[in-house]
Amino acid sequence: MTAHDTELHRLYVEDRVTFHEKFLKLVEKIVAQTAYRYPIDVYNNNLKWNSETCTEIVQDVYEKRLLDEKCNQLAYIMNEAKSIESIERLLKKQIKQIIVGRARKSPIDNLKRRIRQMAVTGEIKMRKLQGVTYIAASTASKVEPIEVRESDLRDAINLARQEPILWGKPDSQRESKLYTSEGLRRVIAAILSAIPCISESDLFKILENLLTPFVPSNLYIGEELGDIDVEQSDVILMVDMDDQIRQFVDALEVQEVAVLVAKSQGKTDEQTAENLGLTRQTIHKRKSQIEAKMIRIFKELGSSDSTDVVSRRIIELATIRLADEEGPR
Repeated sequence: MTAHDTELHRLYVEDRVTFHEKFLKLVEKIVAQTAYRYPIDVYNNNLKWNSETCTEIVQDVYEKRLLDEKCNQLAYIMNEAKSIESIERLLKKQIKQIIVGRARKSPIDNLKRRIRQMAVTGEIKMRKLQGVTYIAASTASKVEPIEVRESDLRDAINLARQEPILWGKPDSQRESKLYTSEGLRRVIAAILSAIPCISESDLFKILENLLTPFVPSNLYIGEELGDIDVEQSDVILMVDMDDQIRQFVDALEVQEVAVLVAKSQGKTDEQTAENLGLTRQTIHKRKSQIEAKMIRIFKELGSSDSTDVVSRRIIELATIRLADEEGPR
């Protein structure tokens, strides 16, 4: 690569002051073009993207990526890029990483942290064997892997489902805990009663199953929904589809939203009917309506390979909306 592939390359070598003035404007432009595509409730503390909030992203890009001694991405970009287009492409990658890194921790992420803290305080035992972390009760004589069958996982899910889930109104200051401290202990104890020594990944799969939103059974990919961690490709998927998903949730009837959230918690039709003051026939009707609508939204989004990702976002928005409503009418 020659020293002067673009004007920015020339300035980078000959005039750093002018270079940074022009490069800053380029960063500001790309941040403004990129940030608005990321949902504000997840990536910006529910604040609208504007010049002020975008300036925070610009500062983070400079401090944490471009000029940071360890990352030193500015030198990398200017050494690797051969055109203004490639500079912009590499710069956009850094900006996206900064924005994705701002994602608010989900309630399930916090649940993982709380479970690991239980091992620190001695409430459960945790041991790493051959790269796999295993969990057992604090009273267990040893922490050794055991054979886990699918029936064991189902039993553990059914036992843990008896503990009520605390869906609260999500906001930037306070996320729902999902379980009280005692409730979480009971959930873990119930799971360990079915599987005395469980891998951390299997434990999180069980929690995922408990906390993943209700979708029509024929749209599940297998019995398990896989790893709870959302990959970056899924983040981009959600950014691209978020407006459509929001419109979908906003268009649901209030009773449909209430039933959707209740079913995501594993409530039976009887429990849902009692909690909402409706008949079982009404609950059944609402479930059928939701199934039909969700089938349509999956087809419209073309997301047959990511139904669990889309479903999580639907139930998150449905829960927020339900918390804002006065109740089923």
